[in-house]
Amino acid sequence: FANHPDPEIRAIAALFKTTSVQIHLMDAPQAAAAYFGLRFHDGGVPPDLRNLIPVFIVDRKWIASLSSAQTRNAMLILTHECEHYKQWQRATTTTEKLSFAMEASEEAARIVLETWSVEQACTKWWMDESAAYAHQCHVLREWGITDVIEPLCRSVDTPQWNSALFDHFNGRGPPPCQPTFARLADRPLPE
Repeated sequence: FANHPDPEIRAIAALFKTTSVQIHLMDAPQAAAAYFGLRFHDGGVPPDLRNLIPVFIVDRKWIASLSSAQTRNAMLILTHECEHYKQWQRATTTTEKLSFAMEASEEAARIVLETWSVEQACTKWWMDESAAYAHQCHVLREWGITDVIEPLCRSVDTPQWNSALFDHFNGRGPPPCQPTFARLADRPLPE
């Protein structure tokens, strides 16, 4: 984080020292090398947002295996996850904020799904991922890099974006969301 070319992301690194944002190196439970989420710092339960701490989870095996040539890809992944952190900061409702804790907390998921339908929660997930991937593609263009996350980035800012994003996900994401994702991309549901 501290050496990232984006000053906003470098500023997040300073927050690790204050413990208002945490970074955890662990065996990531997902296929992702890194991801952003929320954790409850004192055993408190939602909806008390004071108990939520933003956390960047980074797979220790992935970070240890990076060669210097792969640093660019690591910076790109951190760019994407920092975009989720900024989305969480901009969230204005308890439900919006708790949506970032759904994977870590059954209680957070329960509260979100009491307020939103599955369709609404899945649409929020899609919109957040869409914005983070679009930002990632824009950063790639700024850096003059065209060989990463293709063909997805070729479609950014075009009418084909949602369809390309659907193909990029290739069935990943919460299983109950697949029908919503297909609808948002105007695509048939994968078999």
